[in-house]
Amino acid sequence: MKITAKIEIRCPELVKPLQEMNYKCIVTPNATLVTINRSIPPLLDAYEYTLYIEAEELGGSWGHDIGHAQIACSIQGNPLRPYYIRTTGNIINGTHGKFSVQNCIVTTKGHGADPNVMVEKWGIREFHNTVDITCDKMHYGTVTDMENIRGLEKFVPAAEACLKKANCFHCQGLHYVMGVEDDYLCNLCN
Repeated sequence: MKITAKIEIRCPELVKPLQEMNYKCIVTPNATLVTINRSIPPLLDAYEYTLYIEAEELGGSWGHDIGHAQIACSIQGNPLRPYYIRTTGNIINGTHGKFSVQNCIVTTKGHGADPNVMVEKWGIREFHNTVDITCDKMHYGTVTDMENIRGLEKFVPAAEACLKKANCFHCQGLHYVMGVEDDYLCNLCN
């Protein structure tokens, strides 16, 4: 997990000073993105920015019952649209997609042989010029348990996708996303 400040305009003049302060800064065609390392750099005070929390979909299985996975979804349990999809290099059981949302994101984590899933809500806490990532453990148990707990039933599809990914041998794609071409979805088990 990481926090990024997004300025909705191009600010190439920020890159060098921020890099000298050990901040990662990228200028895209439409915005400037600054990875926040706990404290918000004073240089950003002159700009309007929005904080985003980032998460990844990752994992897969190396063999029978020895996999792991993490799925990211919205606070409503809906699939997210990735801003990055890894398609080159060794993508087997690695990071397959990256997601960025305002305020909070939910992850489901699972392991191949274990029927239990961890559901966690990640958020941003801002105090003066510092930011922290918060984590609220919402559930650890089976998908069947989740179906019967009010408020958690909306995360059942993400939890099911997580367990499926954790058991997907040599997983090479995304399992729980919206708005992407089928070529980016895992074709090994979907």
